[in-house]
Amino acid sequence: CKEEAVILLGPHSLLCGGGKMSSLVVDFYYDCISPYSWYAFEVLCRYQRLWNLTINLKPRNRPPGMVPAKALYAGIDNSRNAKYFNVPTRPPPNFTEIMFKTLQFMRVLASVSIHYPEKLESTTRECWMKLWHRNESDLSKEFYLSWLKDSGIPKDKISFILESVKTSEVKNRLKANTEDALKAGAFGSPSFVFTSSSGQQEFFFGSDRFPVVAQVFGLEWLGPDPAGKSSSRL
Repeated sequence: CKEEAVILLGPHSLLCGGGKMSSLVVDFYYDCISPYSWYAFEVLCRYQRLWNLTINLKPRNRPPGMVPAKALYAGIDNSRNAKYFNVPTRPPPNFTEIMFKTLQFMRVLASVSIHYPEKLESTTRECWMKLWHRNESDLSKEFYLSWLKDSGIPKDKISFILESVKTSEVKNRLKANTEDALKAGAFGSPSFVFTSSSGQQEFFFGSDRFPVVAQVFGLEWLGPDPAGKSSSRL
């Protein structure tokens, strides 16, 4: 989202007869190690009503590749983007350690998506808050207990969620999400598949693609934080 342009009605406007906006479904493929996934997640949540979105959160497992030059740039770029998106990211001090240990995080989210889908949004956000804001990234059992408790998972169900990550049901859900993302053309996170009520389907990659999404579907883009106070959501 590097542009500040306001896009009104484009060539594929989602306004129906009478001026009523039709719905737009988005499959959002993400992982918890990527701050860019967090930025995109918050933008989707902020635009859920403005764009009449139905958001399908689809945690996937695909750790990022990293080379020294990219790592250096990522640190600089993340600092810029944290301010631009108004999302309070701070890189975890042990980022290199946890970068390739995200499978357990994603299985927890896959389990929540099966057993407590109404808590998937809060559990997803809380994971980023712990890793990318509070830097609570020791990967201990206490981390997972605290994560689920702070996400609103019932206390007596937390152990069940943590045990369920070993089941084929949860593993297959995460595998299916990852395969669906690859079939859609995903090569990293965040990735999106937007589908309009008329059947128009478009794939996008990256947290900076929202102005283009708006142009393609004839939506209004008001910047990454249209309310101007995203901190109230975090």
